Amino acid sequence: MPHRPTALSGALAAALAQAAVGAAALATFAGLFGRWLPLLDLASHFRMYGLLTLTPGLALAVRRRQLAWTVAIGVPWLISAYSVARLWAPPLAARSAAVLAEPNAADDAPDPGPGSIATDGLRIVVFNVWGVNPTPERIAPYLAASDADVAVLIELRPPLAARLAADPGWPFDAITTAPRDDFFGVGVYVRRDAASRGLRVTDAITDVLRPDDERQRPYARATLHWAGRSATLVAAHPPPPMGAAMTRERDAALAAASSILAGAGRPGILCGDINATPWSTGRRAARSAAPLVDATLGHGYLGTWPAPLGRFLGIPIDVCLIDPSLASVAASVGPVLGSDHRPLHVTLRWR
Repeated sequence: MPHRPTALSGALAAALAQAAVGAAALATFAGLFGRWLPLLDLASHFRMYGLLTLTPGLALAVRRRQLAWTVAIGVPWLISAYSVARLWAPPLAARSAAVLAEPNAADDAPDPGPGSIATDGLRIVVFNVWGVNPTPERIAPYLAASDADVAVLIELRPPLAARLAADPGWPFDAITTAPRDDFFGVGVYVRRDAASRGLRVTDAITDVLRPDDERQRPYARATLHWAGRSATLVAAHPPPPMGAAMTRERDAALAAASSILAGAGRPGILCGDINATPWSTGRRAARSAAPLVDATLGHGYLGTWPAPLGRFLGIPIDVCLIDPSLASVAASVGPVLGSDHRPLHVTLRWR
């Protein structure tokens, strides 16, 4: 009798473990069908969690020589393992048609030399600052101390935009911003000394990403010129995939951003909190009109949300998607700064 509670607790723990493994396996399979059933796309975002949950279950099934369980767990484990492992593999070098074109005469500027963007790369930080960030005073010092040439801020609200503009230590110019009182404001900032390092910015605008969007969510666009070439930068924050309707809205927003980049007729860069992991249907939508690859490929797993979970347990939804004519030579995740997201840093060079 004294051992009965221990036996019951052991049986309960085993049942819970089996339930967790089963749920992870089902979620992995469910995420594969998000392309046809938008409601299931949310399940595709948690491949790292699936891998961590399925691994001990698979190891136990193999150890016990349970063939049926080994197959049932092994297949979703392989899917999750491949999904995560490929983030360490750099994309194949490729050149888009835009890269093969001659540089515009206006962009054919002399190389500023050592220490320039042409030699060191264009450094971009993407940061969802969180509309209700309880410590906004931490944002400006961090970005000022960073090495970013361009800062893309998501969930930019009017109080924070005004705070940054009034901060004497803020070394960025607001190139184009659309602050909002909800969670969909965006802004593109460029460091004031960027011109001396070889970066020029033109055609900066903000507009509604999708005219038929009831919320009239904005996007920011600018043309970046460096090293004799030009790229169009689009910053956007589509809605999260919370249900089938919002998943469709997210994909439509990403397809619209892709079309904007394609219409510009030059290599594109799409930055923001796009609410879509590398395994989500949203990534297909983002590539629907413009050839884009994830700038973090080859740099490992870089989770940005939720911020407290860190790089390896967060999910990678804050991104820079880049034209194949660009190479990402560095990518990293920053610290917790009061937001529920961590900032993403990337450094880009022309191939």
